[in-house]
Amino acid sequence: MDRRQALITAFGSLALPFQLREFSSADAREFSVTNNVDTQVQTLFRKELPNLGKGNDTASLSVLRVQYGPGAESRPHTHPATAFVYILRGAIESQVEGEMIRRYTAGEYFFEEARGRHLVARNASSTEPAEFLAIFVGNATSPLTIPLGTEDRGPG
Repeated sequence: MDRRQALITAFGSLALPFQLREFSSADAREFSVTNNVDTQVQTLFRKELPNLGKGNDTASLSVLRVQYGPGAESRPHTHPATAFVYILRGAIESQVEGEMIRRYTAGEYFFEEARGRHLVARNASSTEPAEFLAIFVGNATSPLTIPLGTEDRGPG
């Protein structure tokens, strides 16, 4: 078994004990996707990890499956949590502020530091779908994604 097969097996097994929920508009808002009807976001797994938090904070692990239709993209955003992204199918283009745009294809992955400003997140193809797993570890009470321009606003 090569590294790619091992990662697919490991990530796939995360979802097995848990029932997949249907795509909801809350998932799409949480991941900051545009209003592209060809984009689906499924929360495969979400679990609080109280032993990993600091003080009164509780950490959480979230696994999302994102399917970008041809030409789909996300609005510029930031993630309060760290993110590990593994490309399952197709190709995506990604750019975090201060870095060049990178193209990732099926079997590749990248890590994104918490609070990085994600300027580009899109399907690299205008004709083929793309799919990836996004795995977040962060504060259980924080949203997974905050659109840029709203990240410094207070509550309300």
